[in-house]
Amino acid sequence: MERLDVEIKSLTERLCLLKTERNSLSVTYTLPAEILAEIFVVVQEEIKRGYSSGRRAAFAKYGWLSMTRTSRHWRQVALECPRLWCDIRVGTLPPPMIQIFLARSGGRNLSVEVNGLARSGGRDLSAEVFGPPRRGGRHWVEYGEVFAEALRFEKLEFSLERKTFSRLLSQLISTPLPQLRSLSISGDVTIPDDIFQGTTPQLHSLSLRQCQFSLDSPLLSPNLTTLDLSYCHMGSTTLGDLYSYPEKLWRRSFTPAI
Repeated sequence: MERLDVEIKSLTERLCLLKTERNSLSVTYTLPAEILAEIFVVVQEEIKRGYSSGRRAAFAKYGWLSMTRTSRHWRQVALECPRLWCDIRVGTLPPPMIQIFLARSGGRNLSVEVNGLARSGGRDLSAEVFGPPRRGGRHWVEYGEVFAEALRFEKLEFSLERKTFSRLLSQLISTPLPQLRSLSISGDVTIPDDIFQGTTPQLHSLSLRQCQFSLDSPLLSPNLTTLDLSYCHMGSTTLGDLYSYPEKLWRRSFTPAI
């Protein structure tokens, strides 16, 4: 039996080497690594655009990971392309994968989506998003590592309920986001004026849905080029106040509840 196991192992290793040699003769193997990496990025974007919202679709958006299991060469190219690893969905990716993505992103700016209530039996993940590492089940739950990289956030999307947002509020206030260019918040929440320490100098796109906020919010900066409001509450703000804001910043499709 032992002799057969040794022979099987030897044949398996030989077969793996033969497959690697065969793959090296393919057209894609002759492409420069930079070109192949660009192809991977395009495939990734097409896959992400091809799925609608929802938890199952969120998982499907990571279907591009199958490219890393096609061949050794493809895997190596993908691992050495930080742009592929900058899209992080908290509440979709398991904690170990989040750590891998952060490590492979190579210090590049990040696109982060936070689902405050990921559908795992209705369990509230807010503590895992911003809280310190803790032992949970088989893995360390280390979603707090994501916001340790806040200085790299370029795009940030929140989908939250009021209770969850309240629990995250202290962290949101104390975390400046100097690289943030796009922010989307969806949920019945009140946005404080000092969110992100009022520090979002690069913010160009802002989308708020079912939120309450003030027109004095530093998020409404002169740098905005896209502003999308849907069913938002602005206290005693009048339509006159609303439309006195520079018109170029507003998309006419919003429906504010004022």
